[in-house]
Amino acid sequence: MQLLFGLHYLAAKTIVATIPPRPWSLIRASAAGLILLLFLAVRRVPLPKGPGTFKTFLWLGLIGVAINQLLFVEGLHRTTPGHSALINTSMPVLVVLIALLMGRERPTATRLVGIGITMAGVLWLIAPAPGAWGGWSAEGFRGDLLTMVNSLSYSLFLVVSKPVFERERTLPAAALLLLCGALWLLPIGLPGLLALDWGSIAPRTWLLGVFIVLGPTVGAYALNTYALKRLDSSVVAFFIFLQPLIATTLSIARGFEKPTLRLFVAAAVVFAGVVIALRAPAVRAAPPLTPES
Repeated sequence: MQLLFGLHYLAAKTIVATIPPRPWSLIRASAAGLILLLFLAVRRVPLPKGPGTFKTFLWLGLIGVAINQLLFVEGLHRTTPGHSALINTSMPVLVVLIALLMGRERPTATRLVGIGITMAGVLWLIAPAPGAWGGWSAEGFRGDLLTMVNSLSYSLFLVVSKPVFERERTLPAAALLLLCGALWLLPIGLPGLLALDWGSIAPRTWLLGVFIVLGPTVGAYALNTYALKRLDSSVVAFFIFLQPLIATTLSIARGFEKPTLRLFVAAAVVFAGVVIALRAPAVRAAPPLTPES
């Protein structure tokens, strides 16, 4: 899944140079959801059902697809693939932080230190620092902030969706999730979609789009729901370390960004913080006392 996401940065950066982020987000989510829906129809596999199921998936589609995908491409459009991938590496720590704030875990000194180090590395990466440490622009800063909110949204999704995906079948759950996300993106992306000059879009762009829909969307969301059934949310997120390694290497090779000391030092700080936070054993919060207790 992380390999697909790592390749996704460069593919998406190329696509949004031709197709604006909002219509592309709608195309990506709806196409992926419809492909899965067609596959399930052929196999005669029903979508998740039950009281409150649609409402639950509508909420999960908002934070796990609509906000996540839209802000990802809006941020990537303004910043570099290396910055975007490195900021998204903070997701495992954000997952831990959200679990602490929701009372699912109790804070420990080691985890709090790891969270602090990771956030310091991310903030230092996006802060203004012209000169030898690497250039900075207002547009890039906005892109970094949008990427940070994207990371927060997906981290929240990882935490709150785990109980849902533990009880649902992988592909039906992923299909309903993507379709619900596309519903949120419809009013945002449809005007731009109708205004597109379809004839000006090169075949190479469409090929990259097919890759993103089939790989980092259909494949990755299915793999993610499969993983969430079998691993803790923080462990699933831990493999995100692969993303900046792949994305930054390819981004530098393609000339999207220049290697800077600031980028590499920030990466070392963020990686160290994530490792410290996730190596500390989780302390589950005690359940509230009941009258029967």
